[in-house]
Amino acid sequence: MVPKSSLSKWIDKAVKLNVCELDINVQLFDLPLSLFTCKTLTNLKVFARYRNFGVLNVPPLVILPCLKTLDISVHSKRLVKAFRLINGCPVLESLSLLILPQEVGDYNFNIPTLKRLELRTNDFISRHKVVLNLPNLEYLYVDGMLGSNFVMEDLSSTISD
Repeated sequence: MVPKSSLSKWIDKAVKLNVCELDINVQLFDLPLSLFTCKTLTNLKVFARYRNFGVLNVPPLVILPCLKTLDISVHSKRLVKAFRLINGCPVLESLSLLILPQEVGDYNFNIPTLKRLELRTNDFISRHKVVLNLPNLEYLYVDGMLGSNFVMEDLSSTISD
């Protein structure tokens, strides 16, 4: 097993070397803060194997100016931090989100640049409202035990004349 400090150093080094793609599959681990301001990152995948992780240490300010693809898992009450990460990606085109049991609340996707959304859950989340304001959406995939109330505010790109 790799020590946490080594993994953090490796990710820091990759950021300094202008990494474009990063795929992280970890146990309990806080991601280094440098990752959340990487100017060259275009593709980020973060999957945590334990429930208490999942986008754990997202700083208040996230600036990922080139990130187009984001694939993350969100666990136990981390949804606010996940949306902080998502909102720090001004050119995001593809989002894959695995939501594991969450608190009651709404999921509001207001991402003008998003073309592809994959939303998965392994929990029955009937107590949630999912609002989609995605004017450029071309592909929507929903999987799991969803009983949520979906509200389509703006899906204008999916409407043809």
